[in-house]
Amino acid sequence: MALADYELLAARSFEEPHDADLRAAVLVCADALSQEGDPRGPLIAMEHALRDADPKRAIELRKAIHEHAATEASALLGGAALLLTANRTLVLDWRSGKLYGMTVDARYLPGTPKISAGGFVKQALAAPAAVDLRRLRVRVRNAEETRSIVDMLAKQERPPPLEELVLYTTVWPQHMSRTPQLVLEERYPNLYYVVFETRTLSLPPHGMLLHDPADHISAVASCDPPTTAPARAFLGRCLTNAHVELRLAALARVKQLGPQANVYEQVLCTLLQPGVATRPTDSSAPLLPLVEALIAVRPSRAGRDMLGKIASRPEYYDAAVRSLAGKATELDRR
Repeated sequence: MALADYELLAARSFEEPHDADLRAAVLVCADALSQEGDPRGPLIAMEHALRDADPKRAIELRKAIHEHAATEASALLGGAALLLTANRTLVLDWRSGKLYGMTVDARYLPGTPKISAGGFVKQALAAPAAVDLRRLRVRVRNAEETRSIVDMLAKQERPPPLEELVLYTTVWPQHMSRTPQLVLEERYPNLYYVVFETRTLSLPPHGMLLHDPADHISAVASCDPPTTAPARAFLGRCLTNAHVELRLAALARVKQLGPQANVYEQVLCTLLQPGVATRPTDSSAPLLPLVEALIAVRPSRAGRDMLGKIASRPEYYDAAVRSLAGKATELDRR
């Protein structure tokens, strides 16, 4: 196997739906990489096993991936490998042996307290494997740490192609709001999902603040599948928009695209959390299109687990939403 073949497949896995055929092809590369002593081979094998692992096995696999990344694959992380030795500090999401996502807990800064949250995250982003990073989540304590990270990201000489940026103080956002100004737009033009502390920011679909979001509703119905960065940004911004009609149009398009829109699985799961896409006093009926979209993208076990939680929580979801989610998880219970 030529290294170029692996690099091509890995690049495809960041752009195209990570379906069974593509995963099988990448696994063939993983075997070849393992035979050559390349640490990416075992990483890929464990990453693929994690997708549909039961909860107990998933814990074991995450621990094994963490240990492998900190030791055998430390060259992929450079100085950031040291952060893996700090308890609860850094969690990495690998795809085809490359870093797709990174979760940093800035509340547990290792070593000297003089380092800022922004400096800490900068150290993590310096990992060679983070050059293609799409998803960055950072748990912060206050607005000062949020500003520190935003300032750092604005000054990155070689910014990663981030598409999801979550700087959060609570487990999930509490409400949506339209952004009063563009945030990091020039350096990160492909962002479509942004959370600042407790707010999900509604980014304008084409980066123009003064345009009415409703102007984009007609374009969503026939927009391109999210297999390129611009297409993911447009549909993703419509999907996470506070404008209800635009969001519903985007959900209908995601449902139509099915597995081609699987890239939005985590975002859909977040929007389904109580109070994010609807106020706590509202009926949960508007969540039906979200459940339909999540089912349509053929979610991983994590997404199916979310559907199971919805089905069992009458205090948060009405009967129609719970029934639909429950039917989607019946196969997992058999």
